[in-house]
Amino acid sequence: MRTADLIGQGFGGGIPFGELKQRQAELPPEPGVYAVATPGAFRPEFLAVGSGGFFKGKNPNVPIARLQANWVAGTDVLYFGKAGGHGLRSSLRGRLSQYHDFGNGAAHYGGRLIWQLRDAMDLLVYWMVTCEEPRYVERELLTGFRAAFGALPFANLRM
Repeated sequence: MRTADLIGQGFGGGIPFGELKQRQAELPPEPGVYAVATPGAFRPEFLAVGSGGFFKGKNPNVPIARLQANWVAGTDVLYFGKAGGHGLRSSLRGRLSQYHDFGNGAAHYGGRLIWQLRDAMDLLVYWMVTCEEPRYVERELLTGFRAAFGALPFANLRM
């Protein structure tokens, strides 16, 4: 799955993680789904200790061998997530802000493998507002990805 495929499915954005806070006003205040993708000719460099914070005392880091095993060749997409429900996670703006903050040491756990990539702040964030329940759309995206690549995206550890 390439970035063009995301755009073809109705995703917008393409903001680098490093610019997410400054460009927060561009993020939708509605629920939806989002994708984290590599820019251009991205070559992964894995870190033994990433920039993500501990969540409920759990170490967010995994061994480099697991990162290597999770890497899916032939795709730009590294992670699919959802924003819906209650509180901060109910909007794409809030959820993506929370995800960005985790990469800077705040406590959270989903998609944590992203923060063990050396150039994580260069990764691109795409999003799509959904009329459907975001968790169903996320599941469809993950199911389609698994069918195409035989695995989940790099940082999705479960469906």
